[in-house]
Amino acid sequence: MTFVILVILPGWAFAQEGSEQPIQLTPVEVTSSRIPTPVDEATDSITIINSREIKADSAPLALDRMRGVPGVGVQTSGSVGEQTVIRMRGSEQYQSLILFDGVRLNSPYTRAADLADFFIAGLDRIEIVRGAFSSLYGSDAIGGVINLIPYPGRSLLRGIKKENGISAWAEGGSWATFKERAELFSAGEKSAFSLGLTRVDSGGQNARDGFAGNLATGKFQVLIPGGVEVGISSLYSNSKKELYLDIPISLYFQNGVLTQVRDSNYSVDRETLLTAISLRKSLFLNGELQIHGSVLRGENDLMNPSDPGWTDYHASWTNAMRRGAGIQMYLTPVEMNSVLLGTEYSEENAIQTMETNLPLAGQGDPLWLKIDGKRIERTFFLEDRLKMMGFFYLNAGLRMDFSSDRPDSEPFISPRGSAAFKLDRLGTKIRGGFGRGYRNPSIDERFFPIEGNPELKPEEAWSYDAGLEQEFKEYGIKFDLTGFWIRYENLIGLVPDSFQLQNSDLAKSDGLETSLVFQPDKRIKIRFGYTFNQMRKRTYEFDEVSGQPMEKWVNFFWRPEHSFSGTLSVLPMEKLYVGLSWENRGRFDEPYDILNPGGTLLKGNNPGFNRLNLFSEYTVPYSLQPMESLSVFFRGENLLNKKYSEVKGFPLPGISFYGGINLKI
Repeated sequence: MTFVILVILPGWAFAQEGSEQPIQLTPVEVTSSRIPTPVDEATDSITIINSREIKADSAPLALDRMRGVPGVGVQTSGSVGEQTVIRMRGSEQYQSLILFDGVRLNSPYTRAADLADFFIAGLDRIEIVRGAFSSLYGSDAIGGVINLIPYPGRSLLRGIKKENGISAWAEGGSWATFKERAELFSAGEKSAFSLGLTRVDSGGQNARDGFAGNLATGKFQVLIPGGVEVGISSLYSNSKKELYLDIPISLYFQNGVLTQVRDSNYSVDRETLLTAISLRKSLFLNGELQIHGSVLRGENDLMNPSDPGWTDYHASWTNAMRRGAGIQMYLTPVEMNSVLLGTEYSEENAIQTMETNLPLAGQGDPLWLKIDGKRIERTFFLEDRLKMMGFFYLNAGLRMDFSSDRPDSEPFISPRGSAAFKLDRLGTKIRGGFGRGYRNPSIDERFFPIEGNPELKPEEAWSYDAGLEQEFKEYGIKFDLTGFWIRYENLIGLVPDSFQLQNSDLAKSDGLETSLVFQPDKRIKIRFGYTFNQMRKRTYEFDEVSGQPMEKWVNFFWRPEHSFSGTLSVLPMEKLYVGLSWENRGRFDEPYDILNPGGTLLKGNNPGFNRLNLFSEYTVPYSLQPMESLSVFFRGENLLNKKYSEVKGFPLPGISFYGGINLKI
């Protein structure tokens, strides 16, 4: 089912007088279907955040754009640069797929993507698709798919608006934080390119909580003789994060509680490089042929030497790479029907080297460990889109994945089907869908010492959703309501009396996603969002009376059942914009009690939090050539100065203020 929101938290975006106007081309989304599809004909649950909304409140991180999106949970373990994960519809972070321009960013080693280093730079839009999409993308697409699409977000074969521009943005504020961004883009009839650069420096909340990170994105497209479009996309990021808190295992063995201590030399260095190339050619029968290839390389170096007071030492060096290529072709033999066929090949390999003197090594003796794993996948997929009478849309797909590490050597088959029924006169759209998703075990899960298991099978899930979208244009109201049901099996985890990972767990995730947008006129917009999600897994407890294990369903950790969000956006006067956003996350379970460095024992579950942010921007009413516009902005975060954390023991910043300028040429 389709769930399109063009204003999201904190989607404070208005067309101001004199501001850049959006491209007047038919909106096309590409993530929920490999066949280019107009947004209003999409049959699945999708949110699109356009470029204006991405930059609306000048927050630098891509994840800031996703807070408040129904069904999407963002979790950060402290200050900027700390581990940040996304969970969609309650799924684990490694059960949601993150793409950059259609190419996967999830690590070959952990199968998860950490967005802590992904700042906003050169993005045309973000497409968020909820539900199981292994029929299109294979492993990891259980909870959903997020596609970060750089400018230009369209193929030259389908037309691009001619435009050029340069923008520069700079900000400074609390916690000795400084952020800079520059973007350059140009588009013509036969070529287009973009380049985005972002730098972030922060001193953090405490001593040794600093962060320094860089991100560069680029895209180049050109039409060559023969009507072939050549496209190159690339992303590079690097960062260094100081980790001021540690939980030494030796202290746990001494006092039986997880104890946080301030660490004087704990840090992590990260680096990612992704490069992709594609060739596109229009075919007869309104079709298209695409050949593509990509290389992803990631490094993660964790250093934690011994400190005075405890002798734990741990260091790891992880290198992971994915190489892939594929070919796909779609044809539209009749106007109402499009058919796509394709195949892909990929190789993944990862090496992690560790040095440690943790208790598993004995009495402080150093131990060297090495993990070396590889996976080869071959896939075949097809998709069929049907459009009938201008108001009924049907999409069906099937994918077969052959993996070299699958014990039974059988292909994993992932079907998906969805449909939408649209009544334009009433402003009503009804949609529903189902799909099968899976996740291959990571190299870490298969080969890590002691607990690793090379015989693990893929995790599986069946996902179902249904919903309604209603629009009352005369009143400026849009309303969306979506229900979803996911059933998991073969989840990977430790079982009682075993130190080795097994496929044993069952789980279920049920929920409701809703959004209301009210815009009575062009100067005010109000949005409210709510997500209910109950994510539970099966466990067993020993019954003393019968002497038998009894089945019990318990909540997953870090999953609030209730999440609310809201925005108020106002243009009180010409050239002045003011936005207020609110986020509420209800109580959620945490796995551990933690003794923090101050000696306080943090017990029980997380009570949740309320967070209030403010943003204001004023566009200077005059400019000098060649300057198009100059604006100054102010941003306040956590205005109520709430002390809260999204992971127990790792507090998020208190009240913070930032200010800066935005220049367009």
